Amino acid sequence: MATGYLLGVDIGTYSSKGVLVDLEGTVVGSHVIPHGMSNPKPGHFEHDADGVWWHDFVEITKFILKETGVNPKQILGISTSGIGPCVLPIDEDGKPLR
Repeated sequence: MATGYLLGVDIGTYSSKGVLVDLEGTVVGSHVIPHGMSNPKPGHFEHDADGVWWHDFVEITKFILKETGVNPKQILGISTSGIGPCVLPIDEDGKPLR
């Protein structure tokens, strides 16, 4: 059987977490990045979609790959989860409006 791995990333309220597991479910690498939340006015809380969500996903993935030495081609699946419910309005090019 070919060696393969699964990557999971959770973008949470105050941190993003990632884990790489082999096909037996053994954790081979993980990383956590804390982040803040902005409060632009009372009762309104936001994350910067590019600066937090995308940045954290990319940095977690790069860190885990470097830490483990796993070839990205060996990653057979990626799963993400995030805070919810949330809304991310985008423009016609798919860029976040906030």
